[in-house]
Formats: sequence, C-alpha cells, structure tokens
Amino acid sequence: MHAPRQRIYAAGGVAVHHYPGHSSYRIDHWDDSVAQGAHAAKTLLHDLGLDDDPGIYLPSSPFSARVHGHTLVGAGYAALGSSTQIVSADPLLTAHYLGDTLVALIGIDATGLVRDWIPRLHRRAPTRP
Repeated sequence: MHAPRQRIYAAGGVAVHHYPGHSSYRIDHWDDSVAQGAHAAKTLLHDLGLDDDPGIYLPSSPFSARVHGHTLVGAGYAALGSSTQIVSADPLLTAHYLGDTLVALIGIDATGLVRDWIPRLHRRAPTRP
C-alpha cells in the first residue's frame, strides 16, 4: 500500500504550517510537537484510505513559562497581521484574531482563563448586533 501522492509528513521544529490565507509559521514547544505528530499520523492514514481527513493542522496546545515570578501562558499562534483584544485585565489575557477568527491566546497568570478559552480557538467570533 502506498500514499496516492508524494507528501512529506513532519512534526515539531522542522514542520512548517500554513494558516489559510495568511503567512507560514513554525511552533517549537513540546506539547504542540506531540499534537503535530498525531495530526501527521492521521493525515498519513487518510492518504492511505484508512481514516477520515483531519484537515489542516491548527495549533491549540497550551504553553507556559515562568518569568520573574509570573506565568506567561498561551495557546495557538499569533500570526503576523493578527489583531489583539484584551479579554481580561486581571489576570491579563489577550485574544489574537485573523479577521474574526480567534487564532491565539496569551496571558500573564491567566492559566485558568486560557484553558477556558481554548475551545474557541480557530472559530469565528459571534457577530454582534
């Protein structure tokens, strides 16, 4: 059995992703590398006719770093050209949009808020009346 077309399956720091209609990007943190590997495997299985198409890879794994006694936390990828909105000032959480689609979250000491907002990633924001 072989894939119907030549493709390269990659994950981690060597993988380059393309957000629809926007620039290419790489993500190097560990949890996202694991998610990329699972997505690459599902894509290969689809190409072999053994699974459903997982679609394009869209990052949503959380990441964090301790900096000067605070936790910088985020999820997704704040692409070039994204707009930023402050979701919360205490704790600080910013949401990054490409058009009306939420693509990233970044906050300080906002781990709970980021986890609450992750299900909204890569979905269009509801229209306002």
